[in-house]
Amino acid sequence: MTSFMNADFLLKTETAKKLYHEHAEKMPIIDYHCHINPQEIYEDKRYNPITEFERVNGSFDGEQTLTMLIGDCALAFERLPLEQDLDLLRNILYSGVWTKWISAKQRNQPNRRNDPND
Repeated sequence: MTSFMNADFLLKTETAKKLYHEHAEKMPIIDYHCHINPQEIYEDKRYNPITEFERVNGSFDGEQTLTMLIGDCALAFERLPLEQDLDLLRNILYSGVWTKWISAKQRNQPNRRNDPND
């Protein structure tokens, strides 16, 4: 029996497998609706959407956006056919992200008293 998500995941026909593995697999994923500089696409520049949003707009409501993103991640995660290390993965997804966020937020506000109820 093959694994659920092998190299041919979603490739149903031999033609699809041939086209993907001989051509598309090596090509970059490009979002043609974005406004990324073509030179940066060519250079395969990596983006952090959070810092990029803050750079362009001058501010970022991280908590609201992170809540939305984690919600989307949680929905997708719970649909995965996982059987191993579920408690660990849920801890990272549901608690670890917020622990890291609060820690970073406190580091960036050195004049504030560290209040555990914040």
